[in-house]
Amino acid sequence: MKWEHERKLFGGPQWPDGVDYGRVRQDLMNSFIQHFGDVSGSVITTHNQSGGQNAHVIINTNQESRAPQPILVPEIEILMTGADNVGKIDFYDFRIRLRNDGEVTAREFRLEVEVPLAYANPTNSSVAIVQHHTRAEVKLYRRTQDKLRDFILYPGETSDNVLLLDFQLDHGQYADVEATIKVIVYSGDTNPTVVEFPIRDFRNRDRLNQLRLSH
Repeated sequence: MKWEHERKLFGGPQWPDGVDYGRVRQDLMNSFIQHFGDVSGSVITTHNQSGGQNAHVIINTNQESRAPQPILVPEIEILMTGADNVGKIDFYDFRIRLRNDGEVTAREFRLEVEVPLAYANPTNSSVAIVQHHTRAEVKLYRRTQDKLRDFILYPGETSDNVLLLDFQLDHGQYADVEATIKVIVYSGDTNPTVVEFPIRDFRNRDRLNQLRLSH
Protein backbone atom coordinates (compact mmCIF):
# COMPACT_ATOMS: atom_id res chain seq x y z
CA MET A 1 0.00 0.00 0.00
CA LYS A 2 2.80 2.40 0.86
CA TRP A 3 4.46 1.73 -2.54
CA GLU A 4 1.17 2.33 -4.32
CA HIS A 5 0.67 5.62 -2.47
CA GLU A 6 4.19 6.92 -3.28
CA ARG A 7 3.90 5.85 -6.89
CA LYS A 8 0.79 7.96 -7.35
CA LEU A 9 2.15 10.87 -5.31
CA PHE A 10 5.47 11.20 -7.21
CA GLY A 11 4.21 10.44 -10.70
CA GLY A 12 5.73 7.01 -11.06
CA PRO A 13 4.75 4.62 -13.86
CA GLN A 14 1.04 3.82 -13.98
CA TRP A 15 0.85 0.07 -14.38
CA PRO A 16 -2.23 -1.41 -16.03
CA ASP A 17 -4.27 -3.95 -14.12
CA GLY A 18 -3.08 -7.49 -14.40
CA VAL A 19 0.66 -6.74 -14.78
CA ASP A 20 2.97 -9.05 -12.82
CA TYR A 21 5.31 -6.45 -11.21
CA GLY A 22 7.66 -9.18 -10.12
CA ARG A 23 8.59 -9.88 -13.79
CA VAL A 24 9.73 -6.27 -14.42
CA ARG A 25 13.48 -5.71 -14.01
CA GLN A 26 13.69 -2.54 -11.96
CA ASP A 27 17.25 -1.74 -13.08
CA LEU A 28 16.29 -1.71 -16.76
CA MET A 29 13.14 0.27 -16.10
CA ASN A 30 15.05 2.88 -14.10
CA SER A 31 17.70 3.18 -16.81
CA PHE A 32 15.02 3.69 -19.45
CA ILE A 33 13.29 6.41 -17.45
CA GLN A 34 16.61 8.08 -16.58
CA HIS A 35 17.55 8.27 -20.28
CA PHE A 36 14.53 10.39 -21.16
CA GLY A 37 14.83 12.40 -17.97
CA ASP A 38 18.32 13.53 -19.00
CA VAL A 39 17.45 14.50 -22.62
CA SER A 40 15.93 17.87 -23.47
CA GLY A 41 13.77 18.11 -26.55
CA SER A 42 12.69 15.49 -29.03
CA VAL A 43 15.19 12.82 -29.99
CA ILE A 44 14.73 10.36 -32.81
CA THR A 45 17.36 7.79 -33.58
CA THR A 46 17.11 6.71 -37.20
CA HIS A 47 18.78 4.11 -39.34
CA ASN A 48 19.49 4.66 -43.04
CA GLN A 49 17.49 7.87 -43.02
CA SER A 50 16.90 9.73 -46.25
CA GLY A 51 14.84 12.79 -46.96
CA GLY A 52 13.65 15.48 -44.62
CA GLN A 53 14.07 15.59 -40.87
CA ASN A 54 10.98 15.27 -38.71
CA ALA A 55 12.41 16.23 -35.30
CA HIS A 56 14.61 19.06 -34.09
CA VAL A 57 17.27 16.59 -32.93
CA ILE A 58 18.09 13.52 -35.00
CA ILE A 59 20.92 11.06 -34.49
CA ASN A 60 21.81 9.26 -37.71
CA THR A 61 23.62 6.15 -36.59
CA ASN A 62 24.98 5.32 -40.04
CA GLN A 63 26.39 8.82 -40.72
CA GLU A 64 29.84 8.56 -42.26
CA SER A 65 32.39 11.31 -41.77
CA ARG A 66 33.76 12.77 -45.00
CA ALA A 67 37.27 11.64 -45.80
CA PRO A 68 39.96 14.32 -46.31
CA GLN A 69 40.05 15.71 -49.84
CA PRO A 70 42.63 17.56 -51.94
CA ILE A 71 42.11 21.31 -52.12
CA LEU A 72 43.44 22.59 -55.43
CA VAL A 73 44.07 26.31 -55.79
CA PRO A 74 45.03 27.96 -59.10
CA GLU A 75 48.26 29.92 -59.40
CA ILE A 76 48.45 32.06 -62.51
CA GLU A 77 51.03 33.95 -64.49
CA ILE A 78 49.96 36.61 -66.99
CA LEU A 79 52.35 38.39 -69.29
CA MET A 80 52.25 40.27 -72.55
CA THR A 81 53.87 38.16 -75.26
CA GLY A 82 53.34 40.13 -78.46
CA ALA A 83 51.74 43.08 -80.18
CA ASP A 84 50.08 44.00 -83.44
CA ASN A 85 51.12 47.65 -83.68
CA VAL A 86 49.17 48.16 -86.88
CA GLY A 87 45.95 46.74 -85.49
CA LYS A 88 46.76 48.16 -82.04
CA ILE A 89 46.20 44.84 -80.27
CA ASP A 90 48.35 43.29 -77.53
CA PHE A 91 48.49 39.56 -76.84
CA TYR A 92 48.75 38.05 -73.36
CA ASP A 93 49.50 34.56 -72.10
CA PHE A 94 47.42 33.18 -69.23
CA ARG A 95 49.29 30.30 -67.59
CA ILE A 96 47.78 28.17 -64.84
CA ARG A 97 49.41 25.91 -62.27
CA LEU A 98 47.70 24.10 -59.39
CA ARG A 99 48.68 24.10 -55.73
CA ASN A 100 47.44 21.39 -53.36
CA ASP A 101 46.42 23.00 -50.06
CA GLY A 102 44.71 19.83 -48.85
CA GLU A 103 45.88 16.98 -46.64
CA VAL A 104 45.86 14.20 -49.22
CA THR A 105 47.41 13.62 -52.63
CA ALA A 106 45.50 14.81 -55.70
CA ARG A 107 45.32 12.48 -58.68
CA GLU A 108 42.46 14.03 -60.58
CA PHE A 109 40.99 17.45 -61.29
CA ARG A 110 38.78 19.39 -63.63
CA LEU A 111 39.87 22.91 -64.50
CA GLU A 112 37.56 25.38 -66.23
CA VAL A 113 38.40 28.89 -67.40
CA GLU A 114 35.92 31.53 -68.56
CA VAL A 115 37.35 34.34 -70.69
CA PRO A 116 34.98 37.20 -71.64
CA LEU A 117 34.33 37.19 -75.37
CA ALA A 118 35.46 40.82 -75.72
CA TYR A 119 39.00 39.76 -74.71
CA ALA A 120 39.17 36.16 -75.89
CA ASN A 121 41.29 34.89 -78.75
CA PRO A 122 38.89 35.04 -81.73
CA THR A 123 40.15 31.73 -83.09
CA ASN A 124 39.17 28.34 -81.70
CA SER A 125 42.63 26.83 -82.01
CA SER A 126 43.04 25.70 -78.38
CA VAL A 127 42.53 21.98 -77.75
CA ALA A 128 40.97 22.91 -74.40
CA ILE A 129 38.13 24.97 -75.82
CA VAL A 130 34.56 23.80 -75.15
CA GLN A 131 32.69 24.33 -78.39
CA HIS A 132 29.16 23.96 -77.04
CA HIS A 133 28.10 25.32 -73.65
CA THR A 134 25.40 27.50 -72.10
CA ARG A 135 27.49 30.13 -70.29
CA ALA A 136 26.73 33.54 -71.69
CA GLU A 137 29.30 35.97 -73.12
CA VAL A 138 32.38 33.87 -72.35
CA LYS A 139 34.69 31.51 -74.13
CA LEU A 140 35.01 28.35 -72.04
CA TYR A 141 38.12 26.19 -71.71
CA ARG A 142 38.39 22.89 -69.86
CA ARG A 143 41.29 20.65 -68.85
CA THR A 144 41.41 17.42 -66.80
CA GLN A 145 44.20 15.20 -65.58
CA ASP A 146 43.54 12.89 -68.55
CA LYS A 147 45.47 15.30 -70.77
CA LEU A 148 48.52 15.19 -68.50
CA ARG A 149 50.86 12.28 -68.08
CA ASP A 150 50.80 10.65 -64.62
CA PHE A 151 49.34 13.64 -62.79
CA ILE A 152 50.09 13.40 -59.05
CA LEU A 153 50.16 16.42 -56.74
CA TYR A 154 51.19 15.89 -53.12
CA PRO A 155 50.00 18.12 -50.25
CA GLY A 156 51.81 21.46 -50.17
CA GLU A 157 53.23 21.09 -53.70
CA THR A 158 52.58 23.10 -56.86
CA SER A 159 52.31 21.58 -60.31
CA ASP A 160 53.89 22.65 -63.57
CA ASN A 161 51.61 24.52 -65.95
CA VAL A 162 48.45 22.51 -66.55
CA LEU A 163 46.89 24.92 -69.05
CA LEU A 164 48.19 27.73 -71.25
CA LEU A 165 45.68 30.14 -72.79
CA ASP A 166 45.84 33.58 -74.31
CA PHE A 167 43.67 36.68 -74.46
CA GLN A 168 44.05 40.08 -76.07
CA LEU A 169 43.56 43.76 -75.35
CA ASP A 170 43.18 46.41 -78.02
CA HIS A 171 44.50 49.81 -77.11
CA GLY A 172 41.01 51.22 -76.71
CA GLN A 173 40.20 48.69 -73.99
CA TYR A 174 43.12 49.51 -71.69
CA ALA A 175 41.54 52.45 -69.90
CA ASP A 176 38.19 50.98 -68.87
CA VAL A 177 38.63 47.22 -68.67
CA GLU A 178 36.64 45.89 -65.71
CA ALA A 179 36.24 42.27 -66.83
CA THR A 180 37.65 39.27 -65.00
CA ILE A 181 38.86 35.85 -66.05
CA LYS A 182 37.22 33.19 -63.90
CA VAL A 183 39.08 30.01 -62.96
CA ILE A 184 37.18 27.06 -61.45
CA VAL A 185 38.95 23.98 -60.07
CA TYR A 186 37.16 20.77 -59.08
CA SER A 187 38.85 17.94 -57.20
CA GLY A 188 37.29 14.99 -55.36
CA ASP A 189 33.94 15.57 -53.67
CA THR A 190 34.71 19.03 -52.29
CA ASN A 191 33.12 22.25 -53.49
CA PRO A 192 35.08 23.82 -56.34
CA THR A 193 37.67 26.55 -55.85
CA VAL A 194 36.56 29.64 -57.78
CA VAL A 195 38.88 32.61 -58.33
CA GLU A 196 38.32 35.65 -60.53
CA PHE A 197 41.33 37.55 -61.84
CA PRO A 198 40.75 41.20 -62.89
CA ILE A 199 42.34 41.80 -66.29
CA ARG A 200 43.22 45.39 -65.39
CA ASP A 201 45.63 44.18 -62.70
CA PHE A 202 47.84 42.54 -65.33
CA ARG A 203 48.03 45.26 -67.99
CA ASN A 204 51.52 45.79 -69.32
CA ARG A 205 53.13 48.83 -67.65
CA ASP A 206 55.10 49.92 -70.69
CA ARG A 207 51.90 49.98 -72.73
CA LEU A 208 50.09 51.93 -70.02
CA ASN A 209 52.86 54.49 -70.00
CA GLN A 210 52.80 54.73 -73.76
CA LEU A 211 49.03 55.27 -73.68
CA ARG A 212 49.48 57.75 -70.81
CA LEU A 213 47.27 55.76 -68.48
CA SER A 214 47.72 55.23 -64.78
CA HIS A 215 48.48 51.81 -63.38
